[in-house]
Order: sequence, then C-alpha cells, then structure tokens
Amino acid sequence: MYLINNGLGNPDHPNWGSWGGRYELYRPRTEKWFLEPETRPLWNNAQDEVEGNDGSWHTNNKATIWRWREAYQNDFVARMDWTIKPYEQANHPPVVKVSNKKMITAKVGDRID
Repeated sequence: MYLINNGLGNPDHPNWGSWGGRYELYRPRTEKWFLEPETRPLWNNAQDEVEGNDGSWHTNNKATIWRWREAYQNDFVARMDWTIKPYEQANHPPVVKVSNKKMITAKVGDRID
C-alpha cells in the first residue's frame, strides 16, 4: 500500500511501472549456438530515460526507480513515524470526503468548490 495510492504497481502488469521501477518481459535467445544461463522468459528492469537530480538525462535499466526516490523515501519516513508518534502528529494519506448531498457534474479541468 502506498502513502498515496498512485494506481500503479499492478502485479499482473509490471510493464506499467511503479515506485519499484518498470519492467519488460525478457525472452532469452533460443538458438543452440547462443548459450544463455536463463532459459525461461522473465520480467527484468526496463531500459528507461529519466532526468536525474543533476539535471542531465540518464538512460539505463535502473533509471525508472530514480524518478520516485524522493517519494518513496518520504513514504518510508511517514510509515516509521506511525510507529513512534501519536496519530495526530504523524503524516497519513489524505482521505477524500464529499459532504455535499447533491450530485456534482463536472468536466475534466473544471474547478469544483
């Protein structure tokens, strides 16, 4: 469970990505002359391009995790606070509540007050 559920991290679709990175299905070569230690298809870190903290673009198979580093570290800090602080003093995920009894109709981009 994420501090704020971002809708990602579906175990049935690891190629969608999550804070743990984005994966692609790797299929080993099957030619008899090409020996690979792995013989079965498996999900592996995808090659991705992201902007680093240094402002430069980086491309490698660990880059998908970098973009979430600050968010997942903050999530971890909040969870640790839950173990030592009273509920009111710790950071918790937001809970959306609609107290208006009438139905609200809106389009994407509309402001709702």
